[in-house]
Amino acid sequence: MLGAALAILRKVPVLFVCTHLDEAEGVLEDVETLTGRQGELFPAWEVDLSAGAGLSAGRGQADLSPDNLSDELAGERLRVCELLARAGEGDGGEGPFVVAPIAALMQPVPTPRVLAAVNPV
Repeated sequence: MLGAALAILRKVPVLFVCTHLDEAEGVLEDVETLTGRQGELFPAWEVDLSAGAGLSAGRGQADLSPDNLSDELAGERLRVCELLARAGEGDGGEGPFVVAPIAALMQPVPTPRVLAAVNPV
């Protein structure tokens, strides 16, 4: 909850990293209940790795090709990335409180340049 207090008092983005999605959802709920502010969940791609499904051929890495990804998760990840990019511009508003499972942070995201090119302000 210290992270949520910092986000409120300092008006800076705060990233709270959890081990699993279930833990991240619980932390997010606690923060929203205790602070009255909406937090943001940065989800991980849900790639089925059972029996080698979803793995890139011969590399043993998750296959993040469009056939294996959810549009809903892609949109949510992009929305949170854009929120963080705007927070970095220093508009003086409240900094977002983002909760993410570690797996979400190990997966690729667009660069700020790509975000700006896709959604010019």
